[in-house]
Amino acid sequence: LQSHLVSITEVRMSPDLRHAMVFVKPLLGQDEEAVLKALRQNTAYLQREVAHRVRMKYAAKLKFVADESFDEGTHIDRILRSEKVAQDLGEE
Repeated sequence: LQSHLVSITEVRMSPDLRHAMVFVKPLLGQDEEAVLKALRQNTAYLQREVAHRVRMKYAAKLKFVADESFDEGTHIDRILRSEKVAQDLGEE
């Protein structure tokens, strides 16, 4: 993790605030699996750090997942810019 920059793109808390799903994306999407593995291996440490810094009744259990929204957005953008869609839009 020391050699990677990681963006936390979203955090979704459970209604009781005991669980947090943390969406992450490595800078430039490099080594995504390795970054996720490292975050998951260090979850206990990261949970302790969050508990010390954020005043809450309970320390949330963290679950790290890859944020696929950028990839999905890129895919949709590619489709919208495709020749077929341009033809369809031109016929209107």
